[in-house]
Amino acid sequence: MPNSLILIPDISGFTEFVNNTEITHSQHIISELLELIINSNELNMFVAEVEGAAVLFVKEDSVPPISDLISQAENMFLQFHRHLQQYESQRICNCGACSTAYNLSLKIIAHASEIGFTFVNKSRKPFGPGVIKAHRLLKNSIPGKEYVLFSDAFFTDIEKKAFPPAAWIEFKGGISTYDELGDIPYKYILLNKLKDHVHEAEPIQVIPQDINPVIFEGIIEKPVKNVFEILSNLDYRVLWNSGIKELIYDKNRINRAGTKHICVFSGSKVEIETLKNETGSGKLVYGERIIDAPVIKDISFYWILENADNLTKVRIEVYIHPHSIFEKILLPFIKLNIKGVSRKSFNSLKTYCESNPGLQHVN
Repeated sequence: MPNSLILIPDISGFTEFVNNTEITHSQHIISELLELIINSNELNMFVAEVEGAAVLFVKEDSVPPISDLISQAENMFLQFHRHLQQYESQRICNCGACSTAYNLSLKIIAHASEIGFTFVNKSRKPFGPGVIKAHRLLKNSIPGKEYVLFSDAFFTDIEKKAFPPAAWIEFKGGISTYDELGDIPYKYILLNKLKDHVHEAEPIQVIPQDINPVIFEGIIEKPVKNVFEILSNLDYRVLWNSGIKELIYDKNRINRAGTKHICVFSGSKVEIETLKNETGSGKLVYGERIIDAPVIKDISFYWILENADNLTKVRIEVYIHPHSIFEKILLPFIKLNIKGVSRKSFNSLKTYCESNPGLQHVN
């Protein structure tokens, strides 16, 4: 029976990340990263299992050349860190999960072995000593968090195999000892030098603000972090804003700058984009921009939340940018209407926050 490739990309730091941070947001972040890893599959492998923060890939009865494996590892690593960097630039949430996601790292285990298959609930699962060995190699003595490890099945004649020359490719040798398996030698390449190829994310566009916004202020008798979670988490939106009949959005992604959703009202739909802005330390800010709003096409508004003795001071600022003469003529009436809408939205949010003693994720 020919050997098969077993490849396990594993997100390092996952256990500490989940144990010490908000579970709902950490689940979404890990899910996005696992989906990215699966979609970066260049070797036509099949996904045998998703195991916590790792993916078990198998290429049955075939082992690609080491050059292809290095290229695959490079692609996964770069996409992984570009995603984390982009998320860091876009995030609006300061919870433990969102603010420490950039600390996550990626290691990849590559092993070649004969494997069998078993069926569990009609699902075909790889089985055998090779699968066990690949998983045991996740725990090793490599001095680093980000690397691609090639088991002994790969490097017996590694000098005879061509791989792309690059400054970051430097093979090192190692050996780890395991109960029942004994000593297992391997070679590895540290991936940290690849971070030089992770380009900085494009800066988030900040919508210009005029000097005369519509302002509404009030107090919500709940901690600021709870209020921000209910306000910014789109899962809650239809629960506290009764004017929205339906909200269309991606439920598998955390709301961030650039996220778009559609509010369905009675007889109309409005597309809204999440904004990011800063207003000083000690405050949480959530902003949205109405895309192609009725009458005036350019309206952005910000909820500025500030802690006040375990209560939340709320300041709503709405910026209206009329472009046509018609829009400018209607501006005073539109501002008066928006003042009323702001008051109604605030009262709805206040009622919902204060009537719910605890925050739970809404599926």
